[in-house]
Amino acid sequence: MKNEKSKCKKCGSEMKKSGPYLRVKEEGHPAYKGPSSVYYSCMNEKCEDYGKVIELKE
Repeated sequence: MKNEKSKCKKCGSEMKKSGPYLRVKEEGHPAYKGPSSVYYSCMNEKCEDYGKVIELKE
């Protein structure tokens, strides 16, 4: 999804990117190396998903 604006599945409006967030790892454990997730939230105030954080896999 690089260089591409995500659209909300419920209303079709643009979503703003609010992640990715780093996972907390305990000291001495290896770093997480796997598919990362990007987080978005809907910008349409009338949508049911407004303000909710939605996780999308990259």
